[in-house]
Amino acid sequence: MLSFGKKSNSVRNNTILILIQESDNKIKTVWNIIKKEVTKPVIATNANLSADELNDFFDNVVEKVNTSVGPQTSDKAMQLLEKSLPKTDLTFTLHPTSAFEVSNIICRMKSKNTQDV
Repeated sequence: MLSFGKKSNSVRNNTILILIQESDNKIKTVWNIIKKEVTKPVIATNANLSADELNDFFDNVVEKVNTSVGPQTSDKAMQLLEKSLPKTDLTFTLHPTSAFEVSNIICRMKSKNTQDV
């Protein structure tokens, strides 16, 4: 039997998934959900963290999330993004450059006397 916390998280996750799936603009919906989650107030229960404890948390958080979420969730997120994003044929490549080339580009720029606003 699921605990209350796990059950409520499950219901919340399903609600969010339904919101995204039924949305006409999935990317905007995802960002709105993220903004809503990020701007929630956080209540510190133990504000007596040492610098080492805080550092350990940020060192290990990505690995913990990856192992708890699993590769299937990551794959589903990528599939949803690929399906939602418009297809484009635009590609570009970066080529190595030299200090001489950068200097020439800067010298060809017009000098302007603009003021900060």
